[in-house]
Amino acid sequence: MKSGNIILIGPTNSGKSTLINTIIGKRVTLVSRKKQSTTFNQKLYKYISEYQYILQDTPGFFNSPKKISQKLSSAPLADIDNAVLIYVVIDASRKITSIYKKIFLSLEKQLRDQKVFLILNKTDKIKNEEILNKIKFFENYKVINQVFPISALTGYGTELLLQKSKIYLKNKKNTSSKKTVQIKKEIFYAEVTREKIFDKVHKEIPYYCDIITDKIIKPFEKELNKLKGIENISSTALQDFGIVKIEFDFGITPKEAKRAVEEALSDARSTKTFAQDLPVEPTIQEIDVNEFPIININLSGEY
Repeated sequence: MKSGNIILIGPTNSGKSTLINTIIGKRVTLVSRKKQSTTFNQKLYKYISEYQYILQDTPGFFNSPKKISQKLSSAPLADIDNAVLIYVVIDASRKITSIYKKIFLSLEKQLRDQKVFLILNKTDKIKNEEILNKIKFFENYKVINQVFPISALTGYGTELLLQKSKIYLKNKKNTSSKKTVQIKKEIFYAEVTREKIFDKVHKEIPYYCDIITDKIIKPFEKELNKLKGIENISSTALQDFGIVKIEFDFGITPKEAKRAVEEALSDARSTKTFAQDLPVEPTIQEIDVNEFPIININLSGEY
């Protein structure tokens, strides 16, 4: 089998996560209108015949004076040494800005023998003449090996992209994974929750909240433990973002469960230990896990 790491980098909201979802064939990464919704590098696997594409979604490049933002802005290039291909994904419908120069200069300093594919995404939003002008402009960057106009939303151009990419995959006896997604279950559920919340209250959530998780999750869990009909309580904290997952008995209806959780949250907020200066209100969200893949099976053999 031939295999290789392909890292996707680019400005925020350029469509990297949408492209990965289209290539994989199902939703496996968070897609949001909110900038910088991808906060960590995530590996995903696509199998086509005897080819294994290891796609790595990354946080978008952006400019910010905040220290935590500066830390995240360096994350896209963290694993570049392990890649055989780099997809630089940009939104072709937007104006060209200085962020592109920053990306390509960063690549020039770190590249060894990796190939760079420039992905002009969202070409379904612009005319052919504008696409040609963008291609001509980016040809000045010698670090780019090939340019691919695509639409991650419609799937246009993605098949050709994969065909050209497989040329650079290398022989590998033992593949590291047969799964589509390599991510812990707790983090996966946290990402699902974040996507739901971003979609509901997009304008109200700040990019980074200075929330001390212990002053929210622990008092809340203390009140939840007083409720009847709960089978399991688990919590996760990511980037100052707290998730509490509550599983109820089958005898409890979703409406009853939500009401009980709302009351527990209200009781927790009335205690002295609960944080009182929250930059955004806690959100109780019912999630239907049937919307997301639980089991993925890959079969291979000689035919």
